[in-house]
This record gives sequence, structure tokens and C-alpha cells, in this order.
Amino acid sequence: MAFQCATCDQFEARNPTNAYFVVQHVLKLNDLLCTFNVAVNIDDHCVELSSKKYGSYIVEKLLETEESMAVVVAELLECKGDRLMRLARSEYGKFVVAKALLSRVGGDDYALSVLGSAA
Repeated sequence: MAFQCATCDQFEARNPTNAYFVVQHVLKLNDLLCTFNVAVNIDDHCVELSSKKYGSYIVEKLLETEESMAVVVAELLECKGDRLMRLARSEYGKFVVAKALLSRVGGDDYALSVLGSAA
């Protein structure tokens, strides 16, 4: 039930902050199916969510499991133009980009060097 509310556009439109908290709670359950469903339902919105305070936390949580990580990383890689660089420079998006680099590349030094060149 909580998952259905968390992905409902109407619910988010009425109170977006509460919608973020519901999704965060669902992700804290560490249920693989729920996590995957959240990832699939926010597909094509990961970059947008990454630039928002509460949305970036959700995207970072999705980067913690292999199944949902694929959805997030695929969207980041599909960014056109300088959209990914703008995300890497944004207040909240930089944490998502760093976590994605750490998750996929597996090295702190590489992530820091990429983020350092984005600044």
C-alpha cells in the first residue's frame, strides 16, 4: 500500500515533501521488490530527482542495490549535452554522481578526480 502511494503522481502533487518521505521509508525496508519497483517508477526522472534535496537521497538509496542501480546509471549515462556536468555541479546532484561513480567504477580516487574536474 505504501508503495502505491509513493508512486502516485496525484499524491506527490498535493504534498511532494511527504511523498519523498514515504518513498524513503519504503526504501529503508530493504525489500528488493519494493526497491526495484521504486526504481522502475522513477525511471526517466532520476536526473531531475537528483537535483532536489529529498529526491537526491532517494536516488542515492537506489544506487545501493545492483538491480535498481542499473536503472539510475543508465539514465545518468543517457544525459544529453552538459546535463550530467550540471548535475555534478549542483548542490545535491553532486552526491548522486559521486555515489554512481563509486558504485560503478569502485574507486574513491576516480570519483574525486572526475568531480574535481567538474568544478
